[in-house]
Amino acid sequence: AGLFALQEQHLLTREAFVQILQRLDEGGWFSVSAWMDYPPRAPLRLAATIAEALEATGRSPERHLVAVRSWGALTYAVKKSPLSDADIAAVRDFASSLNFDPAILPGLSQSEREQFNRLGDSDFFTLLDRLISAQRDELYSTYPFRLRPATDDRPFFSQQLRWSSLPELTRLFGRQGVPFLELGYLVVLLTFALTAIAAVVLILMPLLRLGWRRGARLPVLFYFGGLGVGYMLFEMVLIHRFVLFLGHPVYAAAAVISTLLIFSGIGSRLSSRFGEKRHAPQAMAALVASAIGLYALILPKLLAGAIALTLPAKAAITVAVLAPPSLAMGFPFPLGLQRLGRASEADVPWAWGINGCLSVVSTALATIIAVEAGFTAVVLIAAGAYLASAAAKLPG
Repeated sequence: AGLFALQEQHLLTREAFVQILQRLDEGGWFSVSAWMDYPPRAPLRLAATIAEALEATGRSPERHLVAVRSWGALTYAVKKSPLSDADIAAVRDFASSLNFDPAILPGLSQSEREQFNRLGDSDFFTLLDRLISAQRDELYSTYPFRLRPATDDRPFFSQQLRWSSLPELTRLFGRQGVPFLELGYLVVLLTFALTAIAAVVLILMPLLRLGWRRGARLPVLFYFGGLGVGYMLFEMVLIHRFVLFLGHPVYAAAAVISTLLIFSGIGSRLSSRFGEKRHAPQAMAALVASAIGLYALILPKLLAGAIALTLPAKAAITVAVLAPPSLAMGFPFPLGLQRLGRASEADVPWAWGINGCLSVVSTALATIIAVEAGFTAVVLIAAGAYLASAAAKLPG
C-alpha cells in the first residue's frame, strides 16, 4: 500500500460492487484483479468484498464467483446469474491454455490450484475458501491484516495493517516488515504527534506571562479549542465525502474550502449584530453542533441520490448544501472574541492562538479518525467539539 494507503478507492468498496452487480445484464460479468502480495492482504480483502457484495444482492459466492491466478496476480470474475457448466468448462480451458491456475471454481481440486504456479505457502487457499464462506467473520477478527471490506464510509482499501499486529510482524520479518507499515499512514501519525506537541507548547507558553487564573483559563481553552477542532474536522471530512460526489479530489477541495470560507466569512460579518447578547457564543456553537449532527445523518443519502447529475449541477448542489452550516460556523468565533474582549482584552490573542493551533492538529486527526472509524465518526466528533464549546462559560 505505501503512500497509497490513505487514498480513497471508491471503486473497491462493498457498495461499489453492489451497484456494479445491479447494473449488469442478467448474464453479465465483471472482473477485478489484485497483485499476489505476501503476507496475503489485497487479494483476500478483495475476495471478502466480492463475497459480501454478492450476499447483499441475494447471491451465493460459490455459485457466482470464479478466480484464476498467474505467478504474480489473481483475477476474480463475477457473474450476475449462476454459473453454468459451460461457464465452468470455459474457465478451465482458458486457465489451462495460458498456464494459469484456477483459484476459485466449482468442483475444483487442490492439485488444480497449483498446477503451473506453485505458492510457497498454500494456506492462501484455505484463507480464500474461508472468506467466500460463512466463516469469514472469525477470520476478520483474527487475521493480522484488515480483511473486512472497505465501505463508502471508510473507503481506504489499501490501509490494511492492524496496529495490534505490528509487534508480531516485526518479530517475524524484522526490517523486511517495514513495507507492511504503510508509510503514508505513518507520516500522518507523525504529523499529528509533532503538531500536537507544538500546539501544547504554543498554547501553554503565553500563560507564563498571562498567568493561570483558576476558573478563567479552562473555559477559554475549551471554547476556542472546540471551535478549532470542530471546524477543521468537519471541513476535512466534507472534502473526503465530496471526492466521490464530484469525481475528483481537486474539485472536492476547491468546492468545499471556497464554500466554507465564503459563507463563514459572511457569518462572521453578520455576527456583530448579536455581539451584545450574553449567551450568543454558546447558543451559536450549540446550533452548529446540531447542524453537523443532522448532516451526519442526511448528507450520505443526499449525495447518493444526486451522484448521477452533471458536474455543474453537482457543483451547485454542493454550494447549496454547504452554505447553511458554513454560515452558522462563521458566528461562534467572533462572538466568542467579542465576549472575551470585554472581560480581558489581553486574552484575545491567546484565544486566537488556541483556535489556530488546534485547527492545525485537527487536519491530521481527521484523517486518522476517518481511517480507523469512518467519516461518520469524524462528523460526530466535530459535533461533539462544538458541544464542548457550547458548554464552556466564557468570562465577560
